[in-house]
Amino acid sequence: MLEKSKVLAKRKDAVHAIQFVIQLGNQTDWRDEPEPDFPEGRPIDIADQMNCAARGVREWAVKEFGEDNIVGIDLHTDESSPHFHVVVTPIKDGKLQAKAWLDGSSRVAALRKRAWQAVNVHIACEYKPGAAGGAPHDPSKAAGQMPVPAPSILDKVTGHAKAKKLERENAALREENDQLKQALFSRQKGRYSADLLEKTKQAELAAEIAQKALGAAKQELLSLKWDAGQTVKQLETQIGKQGAEITKLKGYNRQLADQNNELDEKLRELMPKKYQGPRP
Repeated sequence: MLEKSKVLAKRKDAVHAIQFVIQLGNQTDWRDEPEPDFPEGRPIDIADQMNCAARGVREWAVKEFGEDNIVGIDLHTDESSPHFHVVVTPIKDGKLQAKAWLDGSSRVAALRKRAWQAVNVHIACEYKPGAAGGAPHDPSKAAGQMPVPAPSILDKVTGHAKAKKLERENAALREENDQLKQALFSRQKGRYSADLLEKTKQAELAAEIAQKALGAAKQELLSLKWDAGQTVKQLETQIGKQGAEITKLKGYNRQLADQNNELDEKLRELMPKKYQGPRP
């Protein structure tokens, strides 16, 4: 990149590269507030915020200067807050034109606004038009290098007020949590009652179906018994009739036997005496 800018340079004092320092503020502070045991503040995880900020910074640099003109984008953590160093070659229309971005306060202000707009899409950050730029780079202000001043009376008062506010917020959150737990319990209880009611209805329906099936089976059994009874009665009647006929036939048989005996006697009387004698 820099070799290309040297070729394009027409003057010895031409600007070959521009460095921008972009710091977002509290959104990317990697340490919590100072504490007696941790005067520098406890370290916190800000990987997600830094990744979002890095995407915004890179998109701004590519859109503003072109991907081919970006020398490097670095994340520095050598001061109290992390910040990005963006180095670019100010090439526009095939020429070195640093003035296209830095010529006058209005162009610089417009450049800052465009940078904020690009980064703000990925991570919310403050922007104050016309505000002065940040302080010069000072490694002595890196985290752990600066002494932590003793808290003033105002700091103690505001700290106490802040602690009370946090206590109130914590109590409110606890109450909200209890309400959510109660709502969840009520919802689960209602769901359990609904399930129990549904199961009860299903059991009642199954019992009703079983009762109907039992009634039908009993009715069928009674019908079979009645049919069997009728059949037995018919058989008994037929047997009775046949018995009567047998008795009647036996009577006829006796009458015929008696008549036959009488005829034998009469024949014996009519026959001559020499022929009379006992029947063989």
